[in-house]
Amino acid sequence: MRIIRCSEYASLLLMPVMDGGRLIGFLGLDAVKLPHQFTNNKVEFMRVYANLLASTFQREGTYESLRDSVVRYDLLAQQTRSIAWEVNAEGQFTYISPLVESILGYRPDELIGKQHFYDLTPEAEREAFKAQAFEVFARQGLFQDLVNVAQHRNGQRVWLLTHGQPFFDANGTLLGYRGADQDVTARQEALSRLRE
Repeated sequence: MRIIRCSEYASLLLMPVMDGGRLIGFLGLDAVKLPHQFTNNKVEFMRVYANLLASTFQREGTYESLRDSVVRYDLLAQQTRSIAWEVNAEGQFTYISPLVESILGYRPDELIGKQHFYDLTPEAEREAFKAQAFEVFARQGLFQDLVNVAQHRNGQRVWLLTHGQPFFDANGTLLGYRGADQDVTARQEALSRLRE
């Protein structure tokens, strides 16, 4: 911080804006016509404001990196035809990625808070799949390479490869599961033809 007097300004207060140890700019107050004695309060206000400004730039950089990561993740999810999901301890969807619409024909808002993961299983296999899944929930295990079938909105069968893991609150109580389902229908159909 420096107070400068020169011919262009009667008084000038410049506060550096720092990002870690790197100077990214200056914040200034100037008095053009008459000299001004900047009080300690004004100097401290400028210091706080400069720090807030630097924090804003840092956050913007963090948000930009996060946006880039999300774009890369979404691209990877589309290429691998993978649906990210989260369910609560009862199996009800609390999140499902938008890719679900292209794979199963449902918009996320039709599932989140309204449907359970097992509701997407064809009726003939639903109870067995539900029992198998809740057995994993009961022991708080992982879902690894679980091949299962879901029913597209149009009635077609869609084979999914499921991976998921539990998540807990601060007391260790199971809150639900997070994971991903990859569309492996083409692979399953090819395996079925080979078996035939």
